[in-house]
Amino acid sequence: MNLRNIAHYATTRRVTAVVALAILFLAFRFFLTERMEGGPFVSMLTLGLGLFGISLVWDRIEQFTLFGSEIKLRNLTKSAEHMLSNLSESRVSLYRIALRLVKQESRVPDDLLDARDERSVDAIDLLKEIEKADLIEPLAPEIIATLDVIIDKTHSRLLEAPLFDRQGAAPGPDELLKRYDEHAIGNFAAVRQETPTDTRLSETIEQLRIMLEYRHKASTALQDSRH
Repeated sequence: MNLRNIAHYATTRRVTAVVALAILFLAFRFFLTERMEGGPFVSMLTLGLGLFGISLVWDRIEQFTLFGSEIKLRNLTKSAEHMLSNLSESRVSLYRIALRLVKQESRVPDDLLDARDERSVDAIDLLKEIEKADLIEPLAPEIIATLDVIIDKTHSRLLEAPLFDRQGAAPGPDELLKRYDEHAIGNFAAVRQETPTDTRLSETIEQLRIMLEYRHKASTALQDSRH
């Protein structure tokens, strides 16, 4: 490889790294200033991390898969493997920060019968990306801490819904889901006549169900890591 090609690759690598860091910076800036919701934030975070990873091993790349295009990786040197290890640690740190951010209190809906929490959607989008990255185990404590806060708030709001009027002790999140499912089965014929309030309630129930599933996955991963 001549000096011109070496200079070209070095420049391309630097530009890719700068673009990746700029994307990560803008993602956090827009999210913290509430100019961006959880879904786009997670997408920008993933894109930035991907580009940064490519910049680290640019001179070793032969082929990998990106948006359906096949690109293979050559055998990585010890140095490249070390850089990838550092990238993995950085990625965990960024997701850890994102989990703490998504846990922050959100705006309460004006409708008292609306139990939805904006954080639920953001948390679920983020958790899906964490699961795709196979990082549930290293992030298990943060996932559990984040979900406990959001689940508790969602559960409290759901208990205010007329459907869950109760006598005696309040049902926990799992029992609440069970009661809703029993109610839905018993009123299957009325599904097509749902009011906007019913629709919001069903959306919140589904969000709670998904968050409980992810909490179970994180709890299981945490227990397995301790054995």
